[in-house]
Amino acid sequence: MSVELTPNIDNMYIDIDGPNGNSYYLMAVARDFCKKLDLDEDEILADMKSDDYLNLLKVFEDNFGGFVVLQTRNSEYLDYLQSEKT
Repeated sequence: MSVELTPNIDNMYIDIDGPNGNSYYLMAVARDFCKKLDLDEDEILADMKSDDYLNLLKVFEDNFGGFVVLQTRNSEYLDYLQSEKT
């Protein structure tokens, strides 16, 4: 059995329709989470950059959805992210 200290990460909300929804901000948040969670920063950021903005949102959600709630009124974003979960 092993025991680890749970990272002290509070849930956060990001309005991706506002200024914090740009790809640079989301990658900076991802970089911070990678460091706190000891994840492979290079791999995750490369995945985020590998395609368009919708892909960036999906990769972000897949990796950090347990800590971050992405908020939007954009139906294209909502439809895409919800369809990817089914």
